[in-house]
Amino acid sequence: MVETVEGREVRTSDFLPFSVQREMKSKLLYRLGSLLSLLLFVGALCILDHELKDYSVHDILQTSHNLSGPRLFGAFVLTLLNYLIMTGYDTLALSYIQHPLGYRKIALASFISYAMSNNLGIGYDDVHRRGGSVVFRCHAGSTLALGLAQDLPAIAGT
Repeated sequence: MVETVEGREVRTSDFLPFSVQREMKSKLLYRLGSLLSLLLFVGALCILDHELKDYSVHDILQTSHNLSGPRLFGAFVLTLLNYLIMTGYDTLALSYIQHPLGYRKIALASFISYAMSNNLGIGYDDVHRRGGSVVFRCHAGSTLALGLAQDLPAIAGT
């Protein structure tokens, strides 16, 4: 905001300490981020509404009830087996670089990384970058070096 003081124009921010200006900017960015998130969510709901306009809730519920129990159970077991195999890749990779960690820790990082990568629908290179950052964040408290945590998806071949 510009004010006139003794015949000259002065910005109001000239009177505020730097820390106050930084805090105000931080709050503004936080609010803009929240607004952007809300707009993206509303946009996603609009897209979902458009895509599902030919189906009623009754149709969707009826179709889900028509799925047999053994078929759902089989899908669950195969999905679980798939994630166990994928976490095994990371376990083998850490063993290969002679830096074994507990399976629980490896499995948690691997599961989050693979679930995120598989559900985002992004390209192969992007999967490795995002998956590697998730693995790094999960292993940040361990003794696993930064370079190894980032390279783990490439070593595991996933």
